[in-house]
Amino acid sequence: MLSGIPIRNRAARRWSAALRRQLPCLLSVGLSSGVLFAQEPNASPGDAPPAAVAESEDPEVAALIEQLGDAEPQRREQAARDLIELGNRALPALQRQARHPNSEVRLRIVEVTSEIRRKDVDQRLARLVSGEVDPASLALPAWQRWAELVGDDRDSRAFYAEVAKGEWGLLKFADTASDEEIARRVSALFTSYGQGTLQPMSLATYTGCLFLTCDHEQLDSATIVGFSNYSRMEPIRGSIAQGRRSDPLKRMLDRMITNMDEGLVTIGLQMAIEHELPGGRKLSLDMLRDGGRKSEHLIRTALSALVRLGTKEDLPAIVQVFEDRRAIRVFLMNQQQESQLRDFALTTAAMILDESLDDYGLIVYPPVPKSQWSMGINVGFADEAARDAAFVRWSERHPAEATGDTPDETAEEGDGTPTSDR
Repeated sequence: MLSGIPIRNRAARRWSAALRRQLPCLLSVGLSSGVLFAQEPNASPGDAPPAAVAESEDPEVAALIEQLGDAEPQRREQAARDLIELGNRALPALQRQARHPNSEVRLRIVEVTSEIRRKDVDQRLARLVSGEVDPASLALPAWQRWAELVGDDRDSRAFYAEVAKGEWGLLKFADTASDEEIARRVSALFTSYGQGTLQPMSLATYTGCLFLTCDHEQLDSATIVGFSNYSRMEPIRGSIAQGRRSDPLKRMLDRMITNMDEGLVTIGLQMAIEHELPGGRKLSLDMLRDGGRKSEHLIRTALSALVRLGTKEDLPAIVQVFEDRRAIRVFLMNQQQESQLRDFALTTAAMILDESLDDYGLIVYPPVPKSQWSMGINVGFADEAARDAAFVRWSERHPAEATGDTPDETAEEGDGTPTSDR
């Protein structure tokens, strides 16, 4: 922090502290972090440092940069304030002088440059939120993609501003990086959080990562698990559940789970259940329609998701599973036993219709209401006779759905009589 100047950018403070501690070592090799931070893109690390501010520089800026190394602390502080006030006008000279021979000047250039950039970003974002100008004129990283995905109303602009303030560098990186590079960076970030090397994830970081990868296919497990785990933590969970950020966050999560690899679908469906994502319904129905080629674990997962996300329109796809007798090990009545996939299908169908599971003799463990249903709920019957009786009862109550067909689908051409009524 510059004495008397509130440098709010944490990165700048960390740069300064690190440079002061490591200055002897850095000087021995002729480099400093300030060089890497502030030099122009075309500058070569091998270039000799300037002896003083070049004559071609803006005279006022040149004088202020030299004053950053003044023997009087008050004059150094005033120079820093004046350079910050000049803003972008001072940046080119500050960047060129990042390797100034005076170490004090170099350190203050890092802090001043960081503060100028922070203020510039704040001003651009404030203008975005106010709606004063066309966003295209503000050079905001990844803005066009955000507008297409999230929208361009006042709330979406305000949400973008929150994300950009916290993750400007990540958004800027995404403007030029490939999808693969973005996916690798986000994966590495989640891995670092998972290893406890970073502070608890902020909403800005979570949203930035989700925004940049929600349309990517083949995201790795570290990324998917990271999105799932942090979606359960505050303030992220609360923002997904309600408020002006809820809709865009759910929309992005929905896009992510519908694009994920099949091997990670279980995690995606769990997120769909927890956050009521409509994409979970589509995923589940797709698996049921291809049920013969899916594992019993995936089919059970799909059925569990449809308890919370399904509708009466989904009954034909669910009832088709009534013929699937594949066994699933469950824990019921204080012991391990075998249920069948069709037990879970019957449970799902009955709950969509708000029917009592007791009426079918279904045993549920642990017993929970529909609003709390999850993939960990086990269902089954006391014995095979109870199972057979349950499916007979279903067919008696719902003759039209007993075969997984609706009356319109079973009617023959020219005959309005449903097959089940003949």
